[in-house]
Amino acid sequence: MFGDTLSGRPDTDATTIAWRVNFAGAVLAYVNVGAGSTAHRELVADVATETITADEAVEETAARHGMIIDRKYRPIIQEFDEYLIPDTPTLKSGLRDAETGSDIIDADRFREVEVEISHIRLIELAISPLIGNFDADHYRAVHRLLFRDIFPWAGDFRIGPETAMIRFLPDAVNFEAGDPAAPLVKYSYYSGPEMADAASVQFAQLAEILRARGWSREVTLNRVAESLGEFHAIHPFRDGNARAFCAFGALFGQRIGYLPDYAEYQLDSEKQVELVHAQLNYQATDEPAQLSQSLINADNTMPADVRRDLTPRP
Repeated sequence: MFGDTLSGRPDTDATTIAWRVNFAGAVLAYVNVGAGSTAHRELVADVATETITADEAVEETAARHGMIIDRKYRPIIQEFDEYLIPDTPTLKSGLRDAETGSDIIDADRFREVEVEISHIRLIELAISPLIGNFDADHYRAVHRLLFRDIFPWAGDFRIGPETAMIRFLPDAVNFEAGDPAAPLVKYSYYSGPEMADAASVQFAQLAEILRARGWSREVTLNRVAESLGEFHAIHPFRDGNARAFCAFGALFGQRIGYLPDYAEYQLDSEKQVELVHAQLNYQATDEPAQLSQSLINADNTMPADVRRDLTPRP
């Protein structure tokens, strides 16, 4: 049943289908995105039950929004600003208007389709996980699976910028999780020149965790929290980082037998809000205590009837 699904042997019983949908939903919830429209949810369910393939669902999604996907598009990107369509806030992509063949410039229209397609690919990942060594190639492969329909550079680490990237998000140091009074504060992400070295350190940390023997569960998850927290700040891709990071982290969790109940991490759930808050707290303070505790609280909370057939990969 469920264990067979994670090993890449499809099975479509009700428990497996629910896990696939909840897994994908939890990853999207990490970036504060919900399950989408009724039409989209129905399409996701068809992929989860393997009624249609992910490839078919992606093409249907593009068509439903009046778009086609130009899979031959390969822009030359040598600087950070060249990821954007000139004079717009929208990323260059293979998405085209079906009638005119023009770029999708409207950022909201682009984002809706991009999110729906990544949602479909997350279901595909739940059905057939990408096996690897939890190194840079493995991480890139996860990103490429999720975004290859959208971005020609999917799976490639970003070029630039020369200075740290900045985002404004709710204050996770001086305010509790979910507090609507929390003001937006500045969070920093690694610059392009710093990114590769910082990532290599964290891939080495993951390898050490996999080799470790005799560590307590608390020590293990504390180390995992440190690495995942750093990966979030490293932000190695131009876009889609949080979804790739969350999916990659879930695969790593499976490898070490860490089995959270993804049904409890859907959008606006208490645990989803707490996890995002803990991640931001780590980014602001470099202290892993909150993030580590969040992981510990979720460890092996998956229902026993699902968990029993799921064993760590050798």
